[in-house]
Amino acid sequence: MLTPIQVGHFDYLFAMPFLDVIGVCVVLTVPVLTVLLLPLRPPAVLVVYTLCSYLMVMTTQQIFGNVSRYLLPLFPLFVPLALAMRRLNWPSLAALLGTAALASGSYAGYVLFGLGVP
Repeated sequence: MLTPIQVGHFDYLFAMPFLDVIGVCVVLTVPVLTVLLLPLRPPAVLVVYTLCSYLMVMTTQQIFGNVSRYLLPLFPLFVPLALAMRRLNWPSLAALLGTAALASGSYAGYVLFGLGVP
């Protein structure tokens, strides 16, 4: 049997498990994308910018659900994804981008209507 210590609990004040799960996924994806970026040999300025921005976000105290929003300026990490997507055929690319648009819209709706306007 799992205890609340092992899996956490959501009965604390301002519990936002949906935002926390998205934040954890983004935080775990950034190092993977960084490893995929380095073999492409981008300019050193972009690598330093990416690493410093990531460290700055991860070392500050903040609401963890906002981490995914604060990591949006790490645009160099999208280069490996863009190179991988250019190999896809049109139906696969349309399905992938359509799914991403639906996920983005559902998240925006959740934040606006589920959490309320701050």
